[in-house]
Amino acid sequence: MRMPVLAGALMLLAGCGTSSNIYRTGMRSEPFRPAIVEPPIRQTAESQKREPEASERTKQVQVSGGRIAADPLRGAVLKPEQLLAQAQDLLARRQIQAIRPLVARYPDGIRDLLRAPLPATASPQVLQALAAAYDGIFAPEIPAARMHAWLEGRLAGGDGYDAFDRTLALALRDLAEGRFEAVAASNLPDRAKALAVGAGYAGGAACAEAYRLHASALLVLERTAAAREAIGAAREACGGQPHLDAEMALIEAESARRMGDEPARANAWQAAARALLSVNDPLLWEQALAQRPGSLAWPGAAESSEAWPWQTLGAMRFARNEMQPALLAYSQAEAVSGQDEGAISKARLGQARTLLALRQRGPAQTLLAGLAAGDKGASRAQALALLGALRLEAGEPREAGALLKRALEGFPSAQSGRAQAVADLALCHLMLGDETAGLAGLHQAQQLMAEAGDYEGLVECLSNEFRYAKHVGREKLVQASEQRLELARVKAGLPPSP
Repeated sequence: MRMPVLAGALMLLAGCGTSSNIYRTGMRSEPFRPAIVEPPIRQTAESQKREPEASERTKQVQVSGGRIAADPLRGAVLKPEQLLAQAQDLLARRQIQAIRPLVARYPDGIRDLLRAPLPATASPQVLQALAAAYDGIFAPEIPAARMHAWLEGRLAGGDGYDAFDRTLALALRDLAEGRFEAVAASNLPDRAKALAVGAGYAGGAACAEAYRLHASALLVLERTAAAREAIGAAREACGGQPHLDAEMALIEAESARRMGDEPARANAWQAAARALLSVNDPLLWEQALAQRPGSLAWPGAAESSEAWPWQTLGAMRFARNEMQPALLAYSQAEAVSGQDEGAISKARLGQARTLLALRQRGPAQTLLAGLAAGDKGASRAQALALLGALRLEAGEPREAGALLKRALEGFPSAQSGRAQAVADLALCHLMLGDETAGLAGLHQAQQLMAEAGDYEGLVECLSNEFRYAKHVGREKLVQASEQRLELARVKAGLPPSP
């Protein structure tokens, strides 16, 4: 994942002629392994005196895209209709390869788009491409869970699909308007079962969606036993699909909590957390963090630190260019780090990157200076690299080069951020007139980025090579870098160059 390119251009200095705004520098955060959102509500001693009544909980519930959350979480910055517009634009440009990166980054919005009544303005080709990409990520070997099979039936039409879609639209409207009794009494599950009998695999995803909505409404109405039955039916229809498994397990965990079944609650929460390791859905991550039973460890976490889930959430939001919630997540990561200096440094580094993206350079530089003054560690190297990039953007290649060389001395060979530091140091060489070292550094950085799958970083690096080649009149280099640039833009899910 990469940090959005900082605004402004670098001045081309000695060795390349007159001043030209041709270079840009980028800064990236660590890859995500596996909207503005308020932090999870912390209960005070006064609020812990009693649980809200069912009627009060119903009033607190917010619904977005057919999802129910008892916490005041706002929806994603990009809504399903906006993602649809992006996908339609990509296909209009014949950038079919760019659909999968879009789905991988916004699976929550894409799924909400595909499981709701289909927009009349959407072309079948776009919907099919989105469904195929979603299934390729989450259900490559689970035929019953495939969105594409359900979509094909809906596009073909017929009494069963049309009746289900009408009932689905009504249930979603009732949920959004707080009519949970109407959703609980809906015959949506019966229509889905009838559809599955005739449609086979095509009905599996429909059944899962029907029971998901049914379970959500029942949970709000405090009919926890019935909600758990609906959860079981959804899993039977589409079990093994991690996105659905995580969502249903969180509903099950809340059902168990309300029934006072703490062992079942812990088991369900751990199942949800485990499934979320491969799901880039920040709303579900936030829900899982809010529902976490006590200090229960996150199963399968890359680190045992209390801050790790918040760090991961911050990186996830950052990759989606959702900077305010990313900053909140990184701040929470620091708050729960205790005396863990390594976790504190990582959290502050994430905050600094996010502040830079928000154009708050003063606070960012203060954080980076503190990290760079540390004795050792990966955070120190990355802080030095970011400070070097800032000097580079300010048109100070000598000072930037010194900082970047110190950073590279502390970077492990395969660590995230090293490739960008190499690329920025290469720009220093070019700005100082050393073309041989500059181009060699850009090519080294491009290789590292390609090996890491950092295609957005590769696009920026190739763009700098293209600008340089064009500026100095190297026609063969212009053609070669332009060809590689267009290929990288496709892999990054970006439209062709204007």
